[in-house]
Amino acid sequence: MECSVEEFLPRSGLCYTFLIDKRPSDEERPPGIGPRGRFFALGRLEEDKQVVDKMNRMKNKIEQNKTKHSVKRSTPISEVEPGFGFESAHATFLRQHLNLRSGERRGRLERGHQYAEKLFLEKVWWPLIGNFDHLHPEYEIYDWNRRSQFLDFAFITANGDQIGIECDGFQSHIKDMDRERFSYALNRDTFLTGMGWKMLHFAFDDIQRRPEVCRMLLQMSVMPIMAGTSANPTLTPMQKDVLKLAWRLGRAIRPKDVMEVYRINFRTARNHLNTLAEHQLIKPVGDGKYVRYYEIVGGFSKLLLE
Repeated sequence: MECSVEEFLPRSGLCYTFLIDKRPSDEERPPGIGPRGRFFALGRLEEDKQVVDKMNRMKNKIEQNKTKHSVKRSTPISEVEPGFGFESAHATFLRQHLNLRSGERRGRLERGHQYAEKLFLEKVWWPLIGNFDHLHPEYEIYDWNRRSQFLDFAFITANGDQIGIECDGFQSHIKDMDRERFSYALNRDTFLTGMGWKMLHFAFDDIQRRPEVCRMLLQMSVMPIMAGTSANPTLTPMQKDVLKLAWRLGRAIRPKDVMEVYRINFRTARNHLNTLAEHQLIKPVGDGKYVRYYEIVGGFSKLLLE
């Protein structure tokens, strides 16, 4: 490290130049610089004691800075902190949502997103999903009286699917809950369900001690929506209903089954089944000339959970 400083002192009228950690050869060393990089003044330095003291203080400060910035990490970050990926993503996730909020909504996020919510993200959401896309912490909703409430998390996709996630502790949600609060909690969930929400509740004890159970339950609710959104964006509501019918029957589905359930003609029923076959969600089976029925294919059942 080379550090060159020039300081003009009006009091003595001298210009002082010094270098730190400089080891030049005799040919490279300019006049006034010692062979071991010591301080030399271009002038009569010994005549001004205050100048010498000031230069010594500056030298010590520069050496301290040099030592501070030359410290090397002995081990990689990944080895020092195995959860660095989650911690970094979580900090960015919170910062982005805080920047988008103001007033009470921002204050609620600062107060409400605490240990239980972070533990859910770390033990359940992050290992399963791997990102926080479409996830909103401390999401504001309104009940039937237009009273503001906050969900711990809301997962809202681009297609409008809405999943509310609550991390419930036994003390606050059961032991200390009176009859009125208990009734309101049930009515709120029923109201949100009627408004198109899917509500998921996870016990804090399970998040802390049995996160694999929470991941399994979350996967059953969230992954089909994510898979259905990305893999089959062109299916109509009617085609999705036909797909669910094929699963409920527990056997091969025929155009006749669709006709009887949905009161449609043969051609329309066959068109819906052929569209599902084009998406490789069902497989046509026949004698080569005519299709007799359609069978479901592997992985199809996950799409019926949305």
